[in-house]
Amino acid sequence: MNGSVALYSLIVFVVAMSGGILALVRRWTDTQLHMIVAFGAGVFLGATFVHLLPQAMSGEHGEVAGLAALVGFLLVLFIERFLLTRSGKPDAAAHHHSHLIVSTTALIGLMIHTIIGGLGLAVASVNPKVGDVILISILAHKIPETFVMVTLMMLAGIRVSRILINLTVLCAMTPVGALVLSRVALVEGNLVLSILTGIVAGTFLYVATGNLLPEVFHLKQRRGLNLVLLIIGAVIMAALGFVWHEGH
Repeated sequence: MNGSVALYSLIVFVVAMSGGILALVRRWTDTQLHMIVAFGAGVFLGATFVHLLPQAMSGEHGEVAGLAALVGFLLVLFIERFLLTRSGKPDAAAHHHSHLIVSTTALIGLMIHTIIGGLGLAVASVNPKVGDVILISILAHKIPETFVMVTLMMLAGIRVSRILINLTVLCAMTPVGALVLSRVALVEGNLVLSILTGIVAGTFLYVATGNLLPEVFHLKQRRGLNLVLLIIGAVIMAALGFVWHEGH
């Protein structure tokens, strides 16, 4: 890993960690956490439709990437509904169990997404014309991503020590991705990258529509505000997507 990749990776790691730690430094009310989840649902939807799906389907393996997205969506659907329907838990416990599955699914999806995002850092380090744009785009959505990720883990009742471990591993995936993917001769239409990106897109789409949206709107309070926050999250990610494409 050259010096620029290492520097960019360190910057992204620190910024991403700060977003997650911010969620832990104070006691957030249930209402506030749901407002954050509403914003996060918008972030996930924006990331899926503006970043992941277009990236996955832009090459020669677009159909395969679309199939991978469908598989990712259905796989999470099967795992969640299968586990929940056989848990035998009462409603409150099942709802808590649902939070755990959502947070685990989102964590795995974000790890894969972040590894792939490491390629962006490798590109940024060797292409000054788009380097700043790529770095800013990555940084701009790292804070809401990790903040929402930690929020989901908090709603799932995961202990703080485990949350910190998960957060550190998640944030470390960008340097790992930059190191691994920068050593591979990736070309547009790379089959493995398209499949991975498609799977992540499918999992993100399910997490957003199957879990986060019902969670956001299952309470009657502040539904209008939550809707606004969701739209803001989606618009921010969409704007970052257009900036990214303009840079390319």
